[in-house]
Amino acid sequence: MAWFKKLLIPYFGAYMNKPLFYFLVGSFCLQATSLPIVSMAQNNPNPVSGQPLINPLDFVNPFIGTTNAEQPTKWGAEGGTYPGAVAPWGFVQLSPETKTGHLKGYDYRDSTIYFFSCANHSSGYPNGSAGTMKVLPLAHPRFRKKPSAGRPFRHEQEKASPGYYQVQFSDDQGSAEMTTAVHTGLFRFRFPTGVLPRVYLGEMGKLTPRSKRLLYSERLNLLLSFPTDMMGMENVEDGTILTFAQKTGDNSLLMKISLSTVDEAGSMRNMQTECPDWEFDQFKKINQQRWADLLNTISIEDESADNKIKFYTALYHSYLVPWIISDVDGRYKGARGKIYQTKGKNQYGKFSPWDTYRSLHPLLTLLQPAVQEDMIRSMLDVFVQTGKLPKGPMTGYHSLPVILDSWRKGIKGFDIQQAWTAMKASLDSSLAEPDFAEYTRLGYVSAAFSESVTKTVEFAYNDWIMAEMAKELGDTAAYALYAPRALNYRNLFHFPSGFIVPRKGTGFIEEPESNGYKEGDKWIYSYVVPHDARGLVNLMGGDAEFSAKLDSALSTGLLLFDNEPAFHVPYLFNFTDEPAVSQAWVREIMQQKFLARPGGIPGNDDLGSMSSWFVFSAMGFYPVAVGAPVYEIGSPLFQKMHIRLPGDRSLAILAPENSSRAVYLQSVELDGQPLNRLFLQQAELAKAGTLRFKMGEKPANAAFQATVFTGRSATELPVKAKLEAVYTAAKNVYSNDSIWIQFTLSNKGAAGIYPVQLWVNDQLYGTKNCWVPADSTLQDSVALQLYQPGNHLVRLNEGSAQLVQVALPPREPANSYVIEKLDAKPLAPLGKEHQLLFTIKNQTGRLDTALVAIKNNGLLVKEETVVLQPGERKLVGSSFIPKNLGIQLIEIGQQSARVKTVERTIDKMVLDVAMGKIRPGEQVPDLSGLGNKGSYRKETRVMGDNSTQTIEYVQFENSASLDELEEEITVMAWVLPGKQRGMADIISKGDFIVIQQTGRTLSFFAGGWGQGSCDVALPANWENKWHHIAAVCKGRLYTLYIDGVKAGSFEIDRAVNLSSRLRWVLGGNEEFPDQRYFNGRINGFKVFAAALTADEIEGEMLPME
Repeated sequence: MAWFKKLLIPYFGAYMNKPLFYFLVGSFCLQATSLPIVSMAQNNPNPVSGQPLINPLDFVNPFIGTTNAEQPTKWGAEGGTYPGAVAPWGFVQLSPETKTGHLKGYDYRDSTIYFFSCANHSSGYPNGSAGTMKVLPLAHPRFRKKPSAGRPFRHEQEKASPGYYQVQFSDDQGSAEMTTAVHTGLFRFRFPTGVLPRVYLGEMGKLTPRSKRLLYSERLNLLLSFPTDMMGMENVEDGTILTFAQKTGDNSLLMKISLSTVDEAGSMRNMQTECPDWEFDQFKKINQQRWADLLNTISIEDESADNKIKFYTALYHSYLVPWIISDVDGRYKGARGKIYQTKGKNQYGKFSPWDTYRSLHPLLTLLQPAVQEDMIRSMLDVFVQTGKLPKGPMTGYHSLPVILDSWRKGIKGFDIQQAWTAMKASLDSSLAEPDFAEYTRLGYVSAAFSESVTKTVEFAYNDWIMAEMAKELGDTAAYALYAPRALNYRNLFHFPSGFIVPRKGTGFIEEPESNGYKEGDKWIYSYVVPHDARGLVNLMGGDAEFSAKLDSALSTGLLLFDNEPAFHVPYLFNFTDEPAVSQAWVREIMQQKFLARPGGIPGNDDLGSMSSWFVFSAMGFYPVAVGAPVYEIGSPLFQKMHIRLPGDRSLAILAPENSSRAVYLQSVELDGQPLNRLFLQQAELAKAGTLRFKMGEKPANAAFQATVFTGRSATELPVKAKLEAVYTAAKNVYSNDSIWIQFTLSNKGAAGIYPVQLWVNDQLYGTKNCWVPADSTLQDSVALQLYQPGNHLVRLNEGSAQLVQVALPPREPANSYVIEKLDAKPLAPLGKEHQLLFTIKNQTGRLDTALVAIKNNGLLVKEETVVLQPGERKLVGSSFIPKNLGIQLIEIGQQSARVKTVERTIDKMVLDVAMGKIRPGEQVPDLSGLGNKGSYRKETRVMGDNSTQTIEYVQFENSASLDELEEEITVMAWVLPGKQRGMADIISKGDFIVIQQTGRTLSFFAGGWGQGSCDVALPANWENKWHHIAAVCKGRLYTLYIDGVKAGSFEIDRAVNLSSRLRWVLGGNEEFPDQRYFNGRINGFKVFAAALTADEIEGEMLPME
């Protein structure tokens, strides 16, 4: 049976102490051994009664999210959750940590616990399972090490459930248990018989004995209390060790910890109120019952135990942050250290609205409105005390949608006029920031500022929120100011490509990769317009074009569901005539991206944001535009769900035909009345008793054609354009002549893109995206070239075809063909066939057989025979075998490419720069032989913090040798660092490949920061002395060297292709033009398209004066 238990640990580690678990396992094994292990729970036979048969705590697995996602991610793979004990929105969290150093917290893949931390766990953040205030019971003397060595454990001996955590250590079989209320936690340490109980304490500040059983620290007014006297208190490395007397029989030690933001008396009052005695099991029972009561508001009947585990764990993770900062008497420490009294039941802190406004706060508004009301009051108190609403990290001002959304969905227990004043004052305060000031002036943030696209679309969304609140309150002047700005996202829309991209003046960066975006790229941020979804559909060419493009992006992984900006994206098909695609994708994500395993959250949970998305989507609806009193309907996950709501209300969500295959809606009924649409209004949901979904295995889009966009989107109509007056200027032409077709577009609907398709002989020739304003008429034209002599039928869209006659010209072109493009990988192995690709086009109206010469360093090495139809363009593959080391100049027709023949790893140098006496404004030569071009620049810029700085950097232009990489790279340079201002990028290729300094840490990552980074401590003599740094990526392994010595390494989950068209920069980063500049000198910069060894790196370290 041991092997079977070991197999189940990753899936059900938290539940395997439950007798019901083994009963269910046995039942299923006897009945059907072929069933998957995850299907082990019996159904609740009576969910509508609201009395679940099985305790929901049995379906919460706190280990979900405690390691990197099993699914591919771009913007952070770490789930960031912690398995320890915590109360709902608890200020104290007692949890194990298995990592030290730059990466902290708990990772399920580890097998050593270094300590238990007691507070400040930002659940779901990167390193979110890390906290402060260390505690560790020390092992039997024969296993004694210094406390920082940690203690081994196995997951078979580890248990976690809401409000409780337990682990048995592998060294001496001692154990630690912990349970907690909001402000007070209780540890129970069991020591082997005959062992002196000793406990290590760290990061607690100065510990002052108040008695033999009580310690105090000013850090969060910490109190540690014991039921027995302390025998000794020894100061050790980074902390203190307490010693207690041995006990006969049960050699255990209890320890209470209590915190307060106010004072010592507050901590004592919290402790005496929440945990007045020393009954661990009773305290645990009370704490777990609080969780059971909270989670019991939703009961589920469904065949899938896996889905119930995912759901209740997600609900649990949704009730952790923001946390309560007020004491049991309602006092709390606010701004500038002043003490205040809460106006509600509790005061909340740890707001991070960018993370939580999309799903977490709307979920609390629906399920826990009293809690959400206290959070709104807490936000407004922050405004009263500081003059601004909480903003948190990241971009935009997303306290604003939280307030509007709560108000419109029935939370009225706060002063709405005060809230409106706070919203206006907070947004106006952003005018001091240069990027927001530029946005209000130009209607967009230019590429002169970092993350310009993200800021533009988020500022536009904030403007929509302000306009909607102004409408709510009848403030016509404010509405007139904000409403037009809500459409400013259009100012960055690049019509030819159909993406929202960075802009500087009239120019667009058409292939920006991650440049201009916060944790994203053009694929995700082109859809981050939640408040104007129909307007976005119009902008992208209408229903068919929008749906095909987005569905393809999701299918191919160009757009991953791995971060908050993607939350609403699967629901956007609801704004087209293909809503079934939303149903399929929402279910696909719930069933395949979220898993009942430690790696089961597809990215950072970010304070419960991912989890609350799952809860919403499992219920069958989601708030796409937070701030609008509307929910978009998706695909419910369960057959039956019963939700107990405040005010003695309940909502039954029924989908009896539901299954993993029956994901499509056939019909929807609300209280027995059919809905021929796929959205729910807050007003009707607030009164509803039953929401019934009929499910099937095939789409039923026709059942929901009554959809309107009013109240769901700033743009309420589709484009209603049609072609008129199509005219072909020339009917008789020669081969290769330009033919212009003129047309008129008449639009009776909203503004947007109308795709004009050009067809020749019933074959699609091309498409032009025409912008047509609302209720307008415009003239435009398209051009084409025809080559084949004879008659051709030309038409636009489904219009009538027009005849064009093509004849051979009296004089043929001097060259019958042209080579348009040549591609060759820049590094070629000596003596091995090297592939070439070139594009050739026939410029005549005749069939042509082209004899194409391929030259290497001026010598003919090969000829290719290519047969071309009239006007045909063809991609042709060829090859050559390089026989000499060094640079080869390959020429085909008018095109050429430099290729470097290599034999050793060290030969794969693609960039070699010695700055020497080069001055700002001069070109920087490349000594590698590949002819890469760099320029030394000195500029005065306005920084993101509104300061003006003169900065110097070197930027290299794009080239195949610098951009087309594989899974290995070595980057090195000599650096003379000065004193840095915050994060400084020494060498960068956008935010894709970076060596940067932050404080006393040097970091390196390749393939995007979301994969993780190698972080090492800088030497003591770092500043004002020359040092050699080298960074190596070899597949999954990052390694950093300082002065020829390996300083550290880090292994990522998946190897990444390192190709990127972001430009190499010394001393800065093109993605961050207003920040992250390096103060110092750089020389001897080299890039190798290979992973060099330590000896090879040392061999490249030429002395630097």
